Amino acid sequence: TFARNAKKCLQKSIVTTTRYNNGAVSKMVSHYNPTLIRKKRRVELHLQRDMKNAVTLGGKPPKKGMFVFVVDAYPLKKNRTKIDMYKPDAFGAYEQITKAITLWAKGKTNACPDLTQ
Repeated sequence: TFARNAKKCLQKSIVTTTRYNNGAVSKMVSHYNPTLIRKKRRVELHLQRDMKNAVTLGGKPPKKGMFVFVVDAYPLKKNRTKIDMYKPDAFGAYEQITKAITLWAKGKTNACPDLTQ
């Protein structure tokens, strides 16, 4: 369930349009790229965010974008999963992703997070 939801819900592209008081408009496209790595006793989820039309400071980001989440998932009994999550502070889309991954791990929902926030 965890792995299936990650691929289904997090492989998305989101367009954000910002309108400024001076009439200027900017558009940014965020491509979310999940990668699942299956190991003997866990599944790793690496979520990268590639932002087009965004200013990037500090060098060139990795091919699929900056790493925004890394989750280690350890299967438990009764459709539950223990998770260790490495992520930025939870706000906007990141807060939605955090909530969704936590609920997936508890086996409580298959709902996808709203990545437009």
